[in-house]
Amino acid sequence: MANDIRFLSSVNFYANETNRSANLGQLAETQDGRKFRYVLAGVTTLVVGDLQQSQAETTNFKDMAAQAIAAIGATVVPVTLGGTATAVTETSAGNLIGGLLVVSATPGIGQFSRILTHDTQTSTTGTANITIEDPLTVATSTSSLITAYPSPWRNNIIHPTTSTGISTGVAVFAIVNAKYGWLQTGGLGACLGDATASTAANQALSPSVSTAGAVTKAVTLAERIGTSYPVATVSA
Repeated sequence: MANDIRFLSSVNFYANETNRSANLGQLAETQDGRKFRYVLAGVTTLVVGDLQQSQAETTNFKDMAAQAIAAIGATVVPVTLGGTATAVTETSAGNLIGGLLVVSATPGIGQFSRILTHDTQTSTTGTANITIEDPLTVATSTSSLITAYPSPWRNNIIHPTTSTGISTGVAVFAIVNAKYGWLQTGGLGACLGDATASTAANQALSPSVSTAGAVTKAVTLAERIGTSYPVATVSA
């Protein structure tokens, strides 16, 4: 499965897929500049026109203890899990494949790489080997801390009124739970707006805090996700 940008002629944005046909997060672009990302729907069907979000963030993968030394050139980083078991099942919240590993404390701080695979570990505080794409350029030790971020394109949900992850795009098709499909992430598009969105013409937008799956006029200190054209009032 290629990682290059895929163009409209080779992509059907309006379909559910049972079998994954691209990497999660794969970027596709149309001739008019609209951009899309390939995602896996979470526990519910993603509603057309609604803003979506990554699976709820857990802090259990943050600052995990390095279980053993990983030398320069190593692509396997052993960690002690911080409270969530790991699994390679596609819909598991403990699936880190396609996410990002970061060395978050010295030695080796600041290094990061895409996660290729990892052990299945049923113990929430057991040890697991995480295999990364890019070799380490600085060795880690048992004093190092490791943070792993699951792919934001896995287990997407309709954006709740209280953000628990990052915005991932707008559904252009009703992707059924545990199926694959495409979200629009850039270019001209449409999204559900709350009662305040109509005052946001030509201004920045944020996820709504009053209507799930909607956008609103940009909120101070909240995530900024795009710019609004004049908004027409519609019924949800």
